[in-house]
Amino acid sequence: MFDVNQSENVIKAPEGLLKQSEKLHKQILTVVPGIHCVIGYGLANCMLIEGNHGNILIDTLESHESAREVKEDLRQISSKAIVAIIYTHYHADHVFGADVFAEDNIENIQIYSHSKTLEILDKTMNFDQRITFERAARQFGTYLNKQTGHINCGIGPFLKYNQYTSQGFFTPTHIFNNDTYRLSICGREFTLYYCPGETDDHIVIHMSKENVLFATDNIYKSFPNFYAIRGTTIRDSLQ
Repeated sequence: MFDVNQSENVIKAPEGLLKQSEKLHKQILTVVPGIHCVIGYGLANCMLIEGNHGNILIDTLESHESAREVKEDLRQISSKAIVAIIYTHYHADHVFGADVFAEDNIENIQIYSHSKTLEILDKTMNFDQRITFERAARQFGTYLNKQTGHINCGIGPFLKYNQYTSQGFFTPTHIFNNDTYRLSICGREFTLYYCPGETDDHIVIHMSKENVLFATDNIYKSFPNFYAIRGTTIRDSLQ
């Protein structure tokens, strides 16, 4: 603890962390025509792929609040409903905004993930979730604001997941156990690869025709996180 009003006790942020904020401002980047990357709305990114008769979303952010803001801005790009969601892994900042994106097509929405994603979520969405939330809140500075020292979370500008937000999760309708899984959705072709790294259930997604790879949390602009300081299982460095 420190008193921000007493300059001698203020802990200065590293220059690298300050510069990281420049890369995390709110934006929607068009990677190639019809494929868009959403940055700066929460801890993680999500991706929109426009299809012939509907859109596909990769990951859903951490809360209803962050997801609704993304959804509103994505409507400026495409008004078509989300017909499918792909979870890359089980972390909260990738799955807990799902029902916001699904609500316009709730009876027909298709959700894809690796089987391990569902297994891990079944184990963690109980009493453990409360403990994990408290630890993550401390790790990412959730209880800080700009006046009390919050800079950014390293991989994202902030974690919009606290006592004032709400979360929702949709159980996958399609899971796979193999190393690869091929999909065709609304004229778009995807290959899902089981690729443990950030988590043991992690997948990456390749669109060969467009030459686009969605690596999500297996690659980001910081040193690989072998062990989260909030207290998690050790991440295998060989993976």
